[in-house]
Amino acid sequence: MTEAERWQLIRGFDLHWRQWPEENPDEYILYHAGSGDTHLLNEAGAQVLKILQTRRLSLEEITTALADHLDESPEHLHATITELVAELDRLGIIEKAVS
Repeated sequence: MTEAERWQLIRGFDLHWRQWPEENPDEYILYHAGSGDTHLLNEAGAQVLKILQTRRLSLEEITTALADHLDESPEHLHATITELVAELDRLGIIEKAVS
């Protein structure tokens, strides 16, 4: 995975969200209509997908956007976001954007 690669949601499939803030505001349930799979996401995972719903971004841009949202430094989040993007790719929720 390189810094220059851009990431996007896999097109053509709806994502359905649920959150139960009274129980745990940092957990999200995601149903991916394309695969039929349901996923439990933490705040970081949910925010990465929400960010990618609007635009294609590089790993660096995702990290910066999430750092702003979570009020963390990009350097602190870089390794976590790298692993998260790789896992979302493996699950078939996101993919590398083609030019």
